[in-house]
Amino acid sequence: MYQTSDPATDDALFIANGHSAEVAGASRVTGHGSGNEESGAVGSGRGTVGFCCPTMKTLTAWTPSVLSPLLECCWRPGSRPSATIRWITMSGASERPYVLLSCAMSVDGYINDTSSDRLLLSNDDDFDRVDGQRALADAVLVGATTFRNDNPRLLVRSTDRRADRQQRGLPVSPVKVTITGSGNLDPQASFFTAGGTDVAKLVYCASPAVRAAQDRLSMAPSTSVIDASSPLDLVTVLTDLAARGIRRLMVEGGQHIHTQFLAAGLADELQLVIAPFFVGDAGAPRFVGAAAFLWDSGHRMTLAEPRQIGDVALLRYLLTPRALGEQPVAQADSEPISARD
Repeated sequence: MYQTSDPATDDALFIANGHSAEVAGASRVTGHGSGNEESGAVGSGRGTVGFCCPTMKTLTAWTPSVLSPLLECCWRPGSRPSATIRWITMSGASERPYVLLSCAMSVDGYINDTSSDRLLLSNDDDFDRVDGQRALADAVLVGATTFRNDNPRLLVRSTDRRADRQQRGLPVSPVKVTITGSGNLDPQASFFTAGGTDVAKLVYCASPAVRAAQDRLSMAPSTSVIDASSPLDLVTVLTDLAARGIRRLMVEGGQHIHTQFLAAGLADELQLVIAPFFVGDAGAPRFVGAAAFLWDSGHRMTLAEPRQIGDVALLRYLLTPRALGEQPVAQADSEPISARD
């Protein structure tokens, strides 16, 4: 049985990864990762995410309205289920990168169409806003599908912002990150070539494809290939990024990656831009795919800012206590759950 160092006060954030444990007083967590990258599963620990408390008394004291909508959506009074969990302490959650999801979509929720040309959903002023967010990030992440379809450069474009980063002792653009199940990435793509050796690139790859990816990308400048487990595990990715000094991660898509971060509860903030038109193409990708999300009609996200930017609308949502400005309320000890099974 899982036991925290102080069952009267400790709470923890749990993420399933295949280890079974009986969690005393735990609330049932609701988000199951479900989505694929390159038709290979991208895991978020292969299970559910949420706050669990060793005692219902403590959990009841921290009511949803006091703690956050995230705690509310995971709180199911009186439930003491068996759970399959991998846990990250609340202090660990606060130390992982702050994850900002950034996306533009049509009124009917599409992020692209099925034509060969890239669909422009935003406008110049909003592109500049996104550039400003990139300049604030330590790393920018896209999935392999976005890598191939959009051929993104992922650089800070503004001369002033690049100069400001240099003055702060940072590279002119943030680290580029991608996630791939197959490792089949073109070393001549803009992701690798734009920025040259001045910008680091990290490729998180499923274990079976690591060697092939290393061979394929051996000549790509300033590029590292990292084993991200099998199936791909977002927790492994975030843990490694944190170890590399990444404190703020901007995620720019695509559909499967956004779905995984949201279904796993690993996003702190969502910046969603709505374009003033419809796509109406059943074969086109949407912002997210089907999944069990923490936020539903009974557990709403916190809208921090609605803003008009020319003909588009920005909606900025805060998703976690950290984003809402809350401090972690407790800390569990650091012994891995696998050692207790």
